[in-house]
Amino acid sequence: MKLIFKLFKEIFSKFPFIFIILFSFIFIQAFLNSTTIIAMAPLVDYLMEVDENKTSFITNIFKNFFQYSNPGSILKLTHIMFFIGSVFLFAGIAGVLTQYMILVVQYRLLNFLLSDTLNYFLNAKYSFFNEVDIGKIVNSFQNEVGKVAQAFAGMTRVAANFVQGIVLLSVPLSLSTNLTLYFMGITLVLIAPMYFAKKLSYKFGKLSTLTSSRMTSHLHETLTSVKLIQSFGLQKKTIDSFKIFIKEHSDWTIKFQTLNRGLYLILIPLGTISALLTLFIAFDLGMQLAEMAMVFFAFSRLLPIIAVFIQERSTIEGFLPAYEQIIQFRNHAKKLQESKHGKKFNILKKGIEFKNLSFTFFGRNKTLKKLNLFIEKGKTTSFVGKSGSGKTTIIDLLLGLYPVNENKIFIDDISIDKFNINSFRKNIGYVPQEPQLFNMSIRNNILWANPNLTDEEILNICKKSNSHQFITDFPEGLDTMLGDRGIKMSGGQRQRLALARAIAKKPSVLILDEATSNLDSESEYLIQNSINKLSKEMTIITIAHRLSTIKSSDFIYVIDQGMVIDKGSFEELSTKKRGAFFELISKQII
Repeated sequence: MKLIFKLFKEIFSKFPFIFIILFSFIFIQAFLNSTTIIAMAPLVDYLMEVDENKTSFITNIFKNFFQYSNPGSILKLTHIMFFIGSVFLFAGIAGVLTQYMILVVQYRLLNFLLSDTLNYFLNAKYSFFNEVDIGKIVNSFQNEVGKVAQAFAGMTRVAANFVQGIVLLSVPLSLSTNLTLYFMGITLVLIAPMYFAKKLSYKFGKLSTLTSSRMTSHLHETLTSVKLIQSFGLQKKTIDSFKIFIKEHSDWTIKFQTLNRGLYLILIPLGTISALLTLFIAFDLGMQLAEMAMVFFAFSRLLPIIAVFIQERSTIEGFLPAYEQIIQFRNHAKKLQESKHGKKFNILKKGIEFKNLSFTFFGRNKTLKKLNLFIEKGKTTSFVGKSGSGKTTIIDLLLGLYPVNENKIFIDDISIDKFNINSFRKNIGYVPQEPQLFNMSIRNNILWANPNLTDEEILNICKKSNSHQFITDFPEGLDTMLGDRGIKMSGGQRQRLALARAIAKKPSVLILDEATSNLDSESEYLIQNSINKLSKEMTIITIAHRLSTIKSSDFIYVIDQGMVIDKGSFEELSTKKRGAFFELISKQII
């Protein structure tokens, strides 16, 4: 419960006005509900034609108030009915407004948790996403955050019911303290076993969260592997496997929801039994009929409140594992937050240098070993080597995706850790091997990188990336929708659009991570043609497996097992008959 109260404190500080309105409605509703109980006294006395000397003191107060506000008028049944109906109506309206404000709080919390958690994730170092299960993250956003919002709304309802319960309890306590204590004692005895339900609720809730994460993780993996699954003809096996995860999650969720919903259904009859036993005692003690009616009506109004209180408390216990999972992710992301401080990077002046840099991924052998290299401004520098030699890791470190020791990577003779890393990234255009295009129009994919572009600039960018021709062939041109991950485009078209998006940033440095390795000859030619044009405007870094891609490079580094084993221009390296570069060519590795 400490976690929920911590969350309550955090949310209250962000939305105090909403909570003030909410608690105002709660107190108004509680007051009106207690008034409906008191209003029963004059109604019973009037219907039973009780002698004026024996009427309830509540009835006498009501008569006196009526005659004071309506001098000379006689109290009639219609007046009593109108008063009771009005109080019930206003109590109902207050109840609706209270529920509305609870839902406002719930969805404000949902918005806050979703956006704030995503903020932590996206501003964490890239290593965060390598250390956590992406399926669990997706499940946290799709399901667990919603559960936390529901639990918080439940806690708000608990608070509302607690306040109403105290106010309603004050009525029978003022009428008959002993009788009220009888009711409370009998009720506590009957519902005592329900207290242990919270342990089961927490257990079922934790297993529901765990199995939901497993199911979502498996679904995420399946949807990103559809092509592979269909190519192997293993659709049935995949579906059968998914059914196991669905059943496992369903079994625990059914137990969790049955327990929480069953509590309410059991508590109402148990409470009714308590009220009937108390009513029998009241009759035996010879209480006035009006007072008995008020006490019984008060108890009948209290029963649902007690039932909801216990049910919501159990529900909160069950939803706590969902919040615990989110807190774990958030805390992990907090520890890995990227620094927002440092010198602002504007433009590359001299070049980028790696000095004696070594790097190791957690749990793996050393990836880079005492690496020394220089990427000169305005030149095209290429990295070649066998798969797994460390080429992509060099790019990842240059982008600041993984932390390195101080004074290992220098930008214009200044250590990279002295810069605000995002200001540096904003000056880099990046084209990955697998272009990640978004499910929106071609225009919006380009504007995603730079929203300030004019249509004329977009057109010029498309020409530079050799994508203008195929775009004009589409009936909708720049407004053509690309589909999920650009599925409606061919591989070459996707790669050229990825290049257009990269140069839309007007970067100082353009990085091409094996941008042509999976393309046909024509697409490769068009991409390479674009690169050759762009080399006059910016510094270009390429990772390549194809000979044609690196022929026009100004300088080439040959990487093997995390080390530079050869370097030079294409002409220099290709003439070394016993050199590492020549060996790569002869073995057709490049």
